Amino acid sequence: MAEWIKKLSALRNALNSRSDEIVKANADFAYKSGLSAKITRRTNGKCCEWCSNLAGSYDYSKAPKDVYRRHDNCDCVVEYVAGKVRQNVHSRQVSEEIEQRKTVGLKEGTISANERNIKTNYRLSVSKSNQEEMSARYELGTIDNERRQEAIDYFNNEIRSNTEEHAIVIEKNGKVIHYIGNEENVLIYNTNLNGADVLHNHPSNNGIISFGEDDFNFLKENQNIASFRCCNDEFDYVIYPIKDMSNLSYNQIYTEVEMVATELDDDFEYQDEVMKCLAKKGYIRYEKQRINR
Repeated sequence: MAEWIKKLSALRNALNSRSDEIVKANADFAYKSGLSAKITRRTNGKCCEWCSNLAGSYDYSKAPKDVYRRHDNCDCVVEYVAGKVRQNVHSRQVSEEIEQRKTVGLKEGTISANERNIKTNYRLSVSKSNQEEMSARYELGTIDNERRQEAIDYFNNEIRSNTEEHAIVIEKNGKVIHYIGNEENVLIYNTNLNGADVLHNHPSNNGIISFGEDDFNFLKENQNIASFRCCNDEFDYVIYPIKDMSNLSYNQIYTEVEMVATELDDDFEYQDEVMKCLAKKGYIRYEKQRINR
């Protein structure tokens, strides 16, 4: 029995650690968006000296690294507080409202995490992924549509170098939703994609590559979006849907690319060539641009 309890405790700590990584990533993202933020750690009043020394409220940028840590069976509550938002770091429960984001003109909105009433999942990833877990979902507020391109550029640069996949959906009405996935993919759900701009990153450890098969399938199922964007540490890629793709398969286009790929140069990348092939056939407008460092 003691050994079983020990293993259960270790599992709980591992799950909390993963949760911490996701929430810290979102907290950092929101902080960079111009949001005044604090980290608080509260004890139950009957804790060890180590926890008592960590208890308190800290500016997000100055919070000690240990503020997120917990020992076995620790009952401390660690929260990320931004404006009127209070988020439990370990449970990821969120309440109340988010304050205005000055950086990209975000108006007041609400924030939520890991909603359970999921209608449709759309997976974005470098290639067909076998790993799938629910992505955290956060509503960041609403942008002024006159500053839409400014917001697109800003969020693109915020997510491009992350080690896990992120997605940003800017709905037609300006509502902004942020998704945090894992190293292989990110799931988009509970959003209105009609006329939306959809952004996501490809972590560089998966290669400097364009849209993958999952991305192709997402585009095929959502041809009413305004634009589909991908970024990494070297390039920005943009797709504008033009013509119905429902009769196409990724393997079909990939095979066509293979047939003409007789001489491969250093810049040749199959997924990039698949998108170029789609553009030549008139299905999409495709843009690839090297970023300025």
